[in-house]
Amino acid sequence: MAKAIRGEDGLLRIPFPERRYKDFLMPEVREALEAYRVARERAGLMVQMAVAGGLLPPRSGLSCVDCSAPATAYDHRDYDKPLDVEPVCHRCNF
Repeated sequence: MAKAIRGEDGLLRIPFPERRYKDFLMPEVREALEAYRVARERAGLMVQMAVAGGLLPPRSGLSCVDCSAPATAYDHRDYDKPLDVEPVCHRCNF
């Protein structure tokens, strides 16, 4: 059992280990979230490399496919197709 500690304000505190919300998720959900994160990061890196290599045009000078405003990012509609992207503005990229 944890031992109480008196804080600077004079109140007793019971320390407990730092926990994140992921610690309370079922293992299947945790694995799915991790797979989604990895796929998202991988797709983003592939787009950066494609722009640097000249396969995709830089997003400056492109217009948003949703509202025709100047594009600020490339949007993945499906992370399984990392180079199938569309230029979007900040407002439409949610």
